[in-house]
Amino acid sequence: MGHLNDLAVEIVVMIMMNVGIRDIVHFSQTCSRYRELVISTKVLRRSRESDKFDIPFGTTLETIDGETLFKAALETLAFQSRLSFSDRLVPRRWEFIQYGQNTPRSRVLAICDNVLLYFTTDGLHLVILTHQNQQKTISVTESETFIGYADITKIGNSVILAFLASSESPSRQLRLHVKEISLEQDTFGNQTMRINNIIPGISESFFKAELLLRDDHVCVLGTWGTNHGASRGTLFFVCNWRKNKAKSSVLCDSTETGRTWSTSFPAWADFIPDRNSVIFQHNTIFFDDPKMIITEIMMPEDQEMYSLDTSSIPEPGRMAFKSSSFVCFNDYTKSYEWLLCPRVVRIDESGDAVLDVFAREPSADSDSDSGSDDCTTPDGIPGTVHRFTLRCPRSPSPKSEIEATSIGLSPSSELRSETSAFVHLYPDQLVGNGHLSVEGLVLLAQEPHSLSKPRWVNISVPKEIIDEYRWRDMGKFYFDVARGRLLMISRVGIFRVQY
Repeated sequence: MGHLNDLAVEIVVMIMMNVGIRDIVHFSQTCSRYRELVISTKVLRRSRESDKFDIPFGTTLETIDGETLFKAALETLAFQSRLSFSDRLVPRRWEFIQYGQNTPRSRVLAICDNVLLYFTTDGLHLVILTHQNQQKTISVTESETFIGYADITKIGNSVILAFLASSESPSRQLRLHVKEISLEQDTFGNQTMRINNIIPGISESFFKAELLLRDDHVCVLGTWGTNHGASRGTLFFVCNWRKNKAKSSVLCDSTETGRTWSTSFPAWADFIPDRNSVIFQHNTIFFDDPKMIITEIMMPEDQEMYSLDTSSIPEPGRMAFKSSSFVCFNDYTKSYEWLLCPRVVRIDESGDAVLDVFAREPSADSDSDSGSDDCTTPDGIPGTVHRFTLRCPRSPSPKSEIEATSIGLSPSSELRSETSAFVHLYPDQLVGNGHLSVEGLVLLAQEPHSLSKPRWVNISVPKEIIDEYRWRDMGKFYFDVARGRLLMISRVGIFRVQY
């Protein structure tokens, strides 16, 4: 009978690169040989969850040494365990990064790892938090061009910034800008314009949108049509900024559900993990309707896009991309009760997308895993998550199917009635401080891309912060659930708390 030791090292490495951090760490702890294999090879660098590691500023997964990366993997795994089993997250360390003289202090638009995107009257600025309680600022746009939609992502030692800007054309069409900003020591702050192109079919005169950025792709979903009298729909524009290719199409209005739905702009949108597609919720004009229409659109392959180097993108036609629409329905939840903070949890074993949508219902009966009212939460805290499994047809003829389950959110044993006044944090989402006088935070605890049952847990804020700084000065909160890190953005600086 064969043993794992009989396999070639290359085969073992290939196997390990297709499992999660937990399996890799457990594998490394079986013997010193396998520990050395994990540290000395690209197992951790190429693992499915390598983007969760908290590595020192200025390093990448390719340049960091194996021992430091292994310690980062151990810290990530330890936090995942605390997130799964603890009723309260306790800070391990914290630091305060005070704003410099040139640091912008206006609105935060997006956060990715240790990079924050600010918008001020002077335009867009990146604030990069280093590991030495310091910050660096890079100005990236001028104020007169930006119109309010932007996103960032980090690839290696570069930040990719995508934003929409006004154009000088008579039709006031919008332009998509994609910039690559270097974080390398020798070229820090250098900016390369990757995309600067008009988006055909939408204009600034009547426009609402979602802008999405993931790896090499930027997607814009927005209003198609320039006036209220014209037929409108949702424009879907996608580009590969690295290959300088793009394509656009239109998804027109649909009344197949028996209601009039406005598909002219999405209520929210997101990429589906591990799949080349985008999912979004249609905006509804009936606020008492319990239905919610979700559409998944497959992104085109690179060979289906138009090269921006040789030609302009033609005006969008009717939907040319493969798409599937789903009607998510709950008899007891009106459309205005759906919270616009859904999570595309993951792709399950069958290849179907699983979507968690939260509702304002303070409590609900639990699912089949629990008995009765164990899932009752304090008034004001969402107590229900509606989990929708979107089953896409494998051939053109069958209709899309949906499976719905209501799950009661398990509360922490430490949750009290006054917790309803605390700030409610959702993983990897920027949240405003809506409770200026109550010093407290609760987090919806769930590992990234996990089908585990969500629950509310308390977050302890360092006592020194509470004693020395005014809570009302904390404007925004962001919990990076992959790295176990809380960013508290105040008027005087940024608090970075590690849990």
